[in-house]
Amino acid sequence: MVQILGWNEATTRTISQMAFMRRIYLMQNETWSRRLFPWTRVKPSTPVAAAPIVIMNDTQEKEEMEEMVRDAFASRNVRHVCSQSFSSKQVQFVCLYLVL
Repeated sequence: MVQILGWNEATTRTISQMAFMRRIYLMQNETWSRRLFPWTRVKPSTPVAAAPIVIMNDTQEKEEMEEMVRDAFASRNVRHVCSQSFSSKQVQFVCLYLVL
């Protein structure tokens, strides 16, 4: 799991770059032979390429963060696949799974 603590102007760019790394990892393993024979799959070059991304932030609401991430993805042609959220009283948890 990749944890990002806090939010600033570089967070959306960081998440977008992680999405590009994840897409490369997925493209390397999308052939039918690698799907059928798991031992032939390429391992991720870094744990960031395969792990879920969790943003922990107490200064913004989940909807605000998702809107900023969605806008950043749209400007970079990244598709947002899944978003799960968990909220407590103090901290908003947003888990993003990303691919192009």
